Amino acid sequence: MPVADASRPPKSQKTYTAVDTPHITSVAFKYTLPTFGRAESGWKKAVFGGWTTDGILRYSSGTLIGVPGAQNGLTSVTFANGNFSNRVTNQPVFLHSLNKHDFNPRTTFVLNSAAWSDPAVGQYGTSKPRYSDFRNARYPNEQLGIGKVFPLKEGLTFDVRADFFNVFNRWAYPSLNGTSNALQPAQFGSNGSITNGYGYIGDSINSAASNYPPRSGQIVARIQF
Repeated sequence: MPVADASRPPKSQKTYTAVDTPHITSVAFKYTLPTFGRAESGWKKAVFGGWTTDGILRYSSGTLIGVPGAQNGLTSVTFANGNFSNRVTNQPVFLHSLNKHDFNPRTTFVLNSAAWSDPAVGQYGTSKPRYSDFRNARYPNEQLGIGKVFPLKEGLTFDVRADFFNVFNRWAYPSLNGTSNALQPAQFGSNGSITNGYGYIGDSINSAASNYPPRSGQIVARIQF
């Protein structure tokens, strides 16, 4: 991350990297399903015994959102591209939580432009490039599967399994628009959807599936020898 004001103490320039993810929980498991004593021998054992289920469950914090850039024109004369808006004390950076789907993404601003102020003409901003509490929505990812290996004879098995992705059919808002400039004026299209401003989704909600593909599954069968 470039340093705008080299005269400031080095500690004042300390910030988070773009890939900072403070909380990640990942669980992988495999479990043999019980038959409760009903498939101990014969054809019942061959058909109902030995089924296993497995999965990978991953939950992580959201990615960081960059602090909006200063608009006082200083970067055009100093050639330093790291000048940022000042963060306003006691103003929330979010108007709505991206983890809650309780607002109209086409007509609602998510980020609070009042949380940032432009530095005075000829001055550098005092904000860091990124803050830990200024993040996109958290990201859960769940995959589950079930399968069984059928022994046919010595050295020959039949393996069948089903895998499911995004099991709980989760979805998330797509990336926000207009995050680099907190001073952008709000504008709306003829259909009422936001077309310009600071921190909005607008009609890009149509691409939400790219963040979370719909629940899907596949069945795989193979003979191994």
